[in-house]
Amino acid sequence: MRRWVAFIAACAMLVCSLAYSVIYVGAAYNNLAASAIDDLVRICRVSADYLDSAAFSTYDGDNKARLDELTGGLNVGLTVMDKDGGVLYDTRRVGNLQVPTEGEDLEEARQNGIGTELTNYRNTRTIFVSVRSESGKIVRMWEPAPTRSDVLRNYRSQLFLLMIVLAVICFVMVSLLVRESDKLVHGAQQVLDAFAEGRFDERIEYVYGKNASWARQINASADRISDQLKRRNSRNQALSVVMNQMQNGMLAVNSELQVILMTPVAKNLLGVHEQAEGLPVSELNKDVNLEPIFREAMGQPGVFTSEIAVREGRTGRGHTPLRLYISPMKGDGEVVGAMAMIEDITELRRLEQIRTDFTANVSHELKTPLTSIRGFVETLLDGAIDNPEMARKFLNIIMMEANRLTRLVNDILSISKLEAGDTEVSLGRLQLDKMATDVCEMLQIHARDKQVDLSINENDEPIYVWGNQDRLEQLVLNLIENAIKYNQPGGSVRVSVYGTATNAYFLVSDTGIGIAEEHLPRLFERFYRVDKGRSRSMGGTGLGLAIVKHIAVSMGGTVEVHSKLGEGSEFSVTLPRYVAKDEEEEKQNDGFDGEEGV
Repeated sequence: MRRWVAFIAACAMLVCSLAYSVIYVGAAYNNLAASAIDDLVRICRVSADYLDSAAFSTYDGDNKARLDELTGGLNVGLTVMDKDGGVLYDTRRVGNLQVPTEGEDLEEARQNGIGTELTNYRNTRTIFVSVRSESGKIVRMWEPAPTRSDVLRNYRSQLFLLMIVLAVICFVMVSLLVRESDKLVHGAQQVLDAFAEGRFDERIEYVYGKNASWARQINASADRISDQLKRRNSRNQALSVVMNQMQNGMLAVNSELQVILMTPVAKNLLGVHEQAEGLPVSELNKDVNLEPIFREAMGQPGVFTSEIAVREGRTGRGHTPLRLYISPMKGDGEVVGAMAMIEDITELRRLEQIRTDFTANVSHELKTPLTSIRGFVETLLDGAIDNPEMARKFLNIIMMEANRLTRLVNDILSISKLEAGDTEVSLGRLQLDKMATDVCEMLQIHARDKQVDLSINENDEPIYVWGNQDRLEQLVLNLIENAIKYNQPGGSVRVSVYGTATNAYFLVSDTGIGIAEEHLPRLFERFYRVDKGRSRSMGGTGLGLAIVKHIAVSMGGTVEVHSKLGEGSEFSVTLPRYVAKDEEEEKQNDGFDGEEGV
């Protein structure tokens, strides 16, 4: 609006400038014509006095020649008439202009002594001046009147200066009108550009005059928009972080089943390695067509659940099980798309399989001794109890199977507590090397019965760890007892305990039967046996190594195994080493080893 007003003002100034220039040129033209008339009057008077002298008593050839020279030099026309109107001399033409012998100037000169006339004659504006001399002669002179081009030529500098002054005045007025408006518009444009680039602190600088209120209103609106955008960006960033940090993937499609959002986790689960936005959902994975799943989900009133299996890698043979929770997205009462949460259920399937295997293994392990006990009890009831020797043999077998059941139940309870993270146990500082020595001494009789040489290295300094005494003793006992149990007559078992600044190491190596390489990855699984028949005949429950692993992990450590079939095995347990912080703590731990509870 203000630019339009400035444009009108500029046009008005231009019109006024042109009108003033026309008036000025007209006035200058009239002044120049009047000056030309005055000059011609003076020349005509002088010429009349001169022609009235004795030298021009006759107009013969010499006088005519002098008059021709005079008129040629002055570039004027000249007519000399006597008092009766007879023509004594006449140039008849000036340039291409032929002049009549009659006119108002002649009549005025005869009556008043001098006459002038400015008239158009044959499309040429001409000045006529007639003067009556004392002798009664009429001297008439004429010449072309000044033209407007002559005005422009004579007043060129003045007109140029006038146009400059008018232009400056016009420019100043327009600048005063549009400067503040331009500042306001430019400031608003800067604010919009800054908002488009994500800079929401840009504002219009102070504008003076009537535009100041507009600037304040624009800045106030920018403040409100900035606050809304910042809140929305913060919310979007929080949602983005949540979706990207989720273990589950998010996938959204529009009503045409084209991808509008896909998180990195979803890409990884579905094996998408390119830009997904804009792609049809059917092209995300070649193994599974997701289009019918999403179409069915968009027709459901609530959450739709479906399970698919995606190939692991581009050339992998295995498949990853995925579960999709798809909810339709609605706008204005119509379905405009769908949002799917993609969950990797590999671990869930593994746990379900472990639970199934655990149930089957426990049932099998319980069934075997119970069947044996029931059989021998029935045999005793059938009359074998009357045979003391046979009865004692059967009762010993029943006792052995009962002890096996007891060990199995105790092991199941132990591993259940370890897996549940049971921390309601007493903790304290434990000397690992001393515990290993005590266990070796306890198992020496068992080693001699198996014809196995059991030895342990002697430590120069004590090796301490922090944990529960019963659990650590069970770990040490299980590993050393297994090394003796699965050894060969004449074999050996070597126990080593040593430490570094941060870790304590417990190693048990034997020269026994060894373990085939294909069994090593599953060796610490519950109820897993390398040789099932031999393990059961030796009273094993299949839970010993699983318990060892859980104890080591619960103490912040790890357990590893290295073995070759027919050459022996080596089990290595790494635990965090306990180091007393000060002398007072050292004395306190010396008095309460293994008895401090938490």
